Amino acid sequence: MRHWISPDGEIDLAALPLDSVFRQALAGGEGARAAISFLGVIHRHGRPEAGVFLLGLLASAGEDWHLREELVRALDGFHTPGCVQFLCEELRHRKANNANRRYLNAILKVLEGMPAELVEERLTALVEDPALSRRMRQKVDQVLWRVLLRKNH
Repeated sequence: MRHWISPDGEIDLAALPLDSVFRQALAGGEGARAAISFLGVIHRHGRPEAGVFLLGLLASAGEDWHLREELVRALDGFHTPGCVQFLCEELRHRKANNANRRYLNAILKVLEGMPAELVEERLTALVEDPALSRRMRQKVDQVLWRVLLRKNH
């Protein structure tokens, strides 16, 4: 019997080998999209290595904005300082245009769902960063206020 299947027939996500899922994500195509989605589920069930892999894949995704958007959505719930830093740097260095707007909005949504103590300082710095467009600073400010409201309730 496989060690990742419990005696009652349930899959133990903590013991499930991820090598083949990682390879599938790297292969591209529809199989990669399924693997990315699965890795999003896995990291939310206590497997941080899946989130680290997704961040690495995002860092190497080039200009494929649809893939980048899917990777960011899969990172939802990956509440680590490294993830916050990477996503905030993406907002800082990517100028919004029609091609990447959904990607940037996905980043804002993921950051909004993170704990205030993890994102407050970085979001505040972005709001004050003159390198960002006025519109992007406004969007970040809206996210920051929603995070702070959630923190205080």
